Amino acid sequence: MKTQVLAQWRTLKPVYRVSLEDGTQLETSADHRFLTLRGWKYVTGSEHGATRRPHLTLNDKLMGFGGVAPPPALSADYKRGYLAGMIRGDALLKVFRYERAGRRHGDQYQFRLALADTEALDRVRQYLGEVDVPTRSFSFLPPRRSGEK
Repeated sequence: MKTQVLAQWRTLKPVYRVSLEDGTQLETSADHRFLTLRGWKYVTGSEHGATRRPHLTLNDKLMGFGGVAPPPALSADYKRGYLAGMIRGDALLKVFRYERAGRRHGDQYQFRLALADTEALDRVRQYLGEVDVPTRSFSFLPPRRSGEK
């Protein structure tokens, strides 16, 4: 299954092909590490000398999520779960209590989700909009350089 590459950088190192039992082939450097049943192991190494370090062997079993699963269906349950995770993980929920003459209370409720990940913010805005929860965006001030007023 093909996946989209989201980040890359260039380096000049020998490439090693790691072939998995299911036919998956990974191209990595010797310094790449994989989590196995016996801990983290480099792609290459030896049992003796200056290059001694834990390294992959034919008997290693890699840990992790395995093959790439299809994306989840964008059901109402999925969207509610996504919003719950964002709110619990990254949001600020706050109540400001005020006394106001002639009113039962002057409570102000604030919900703020501040992320650098605009894709996640757009998704939250979309999912909230689908259930008629209005949102608004604002930009934080850019960081100042030292010495600026």
